Amino acid sequence: MKPKILIVGAGDIGAHLARRLCESWDVAVLDLDPEALESPLLSGCATRLAGDGTSAMILRQAGAEEADTLVAATDSDAV
Repeated sequence: MKPKILIVGAGDIGAHLARRLCESWDVAVLDLDPEALESPLLSGCATRLAGDGTSAMILRQAGAEEADTLVAATDSDAV
């Protein structure tokens, strides 16, 4: 079973990181902007979820409880 990685933030850094990691790991990407999740860089990522990375409910939906690693790649310190 591949480790699960949750990336919060689908901007330049988050999307490029997800693209590389999706080749070998199960990656979920979470971003507040639904359009950011449509990036071609994320085409290999099975799970893409629009929502606020500070919301416990959204993090649960994205699979944070089962994730081996969480990467915060947002432009907001709060998130």
